[in-house]
Amino acid sequence: MRCEEAKRLLPEYSIGALRGRKARDVKRHIQICPDCRGELAALRKTGEMIENLPLERPPANIWDSIATQIEAESQARAMSPWRRWLKPTLIPAWAALALMGLIAWIYLGVIRSPQQEVQPLIPLELKQHVVAAWDSPFSDTAALALYIGEEIR
Repeated sequence: MRCEEAKRLLPEYSIGALRGRKARDVKRHIQICPDCRGELAALRKTGEMIENLPLERPPANIWDSIATQIEAESQARAMSPWRRWLKPTLIPAWAALALMGLIAWIYLGVIRSPQQEVQPLIPLELKQHVVAAWDSPFSDTAALALYIGEEIR
């Protein structure tokens, strides 16, 4: 076993959490490597020092303050839909959407002129057709006369 792997496994080995083949390999490596043996001794000494420290008692109202923080965070997450849509991070998106709407309104409503209506031209075209077709040998003069008669009335 190389030192890098042994040093990676030493914390587990020092508290007895390493089992099986890995524990045997680390034990063999420690017997032949003074650096890793020193590292293990330092880890064990640190563990003993931590175990000898007195336990600190948490403040009596710690759970109340934790519950208050959790409640505040859950309320912040449960924002109303309107507040979510009006978040400051969405302002550029809303501005771009408004600009596109304005451009579409200008293009469709103001800049483009309305198409010339076809309806007023139909009677004029029809009258010109009647005049042109009157002398044709295949024209239905009775139908043309009926049309002219309706126009006169």
